[in-house]
Amino acid sequence: FIETYCVPSTVGKPIQLLPWQRELVRKLFGWKRADGRNRFKRCTVSTAKKNGKTVLVSAILLYGLLGNLTPSPFVASASTSRE
Repeated sequence: FIETYCVPSTVGKPIQLLPWQRELVRKLFGWKRADGRNRFKRCTVSTAKKNGKTVLVSAILLYGLLGNLTPSPFVASASTSRE
């Protein structure tokens, strides 16, 4: 989904995930419970500046809204700063 449909307007070409991003997405959405639901409901991403966190989280949130992950259309993202 991400590498096919997520095209930032500033770049004009699809997102190419970094290896750590691809592995995170595989773990989040690849592991399912016996009833078919996703194994994880929450994820915390912590990495240094300029490593693609914002783009990755934006793409995951889009998938949450458009990918029929849950019966509810509610997705959330939160962040914090030292201030």
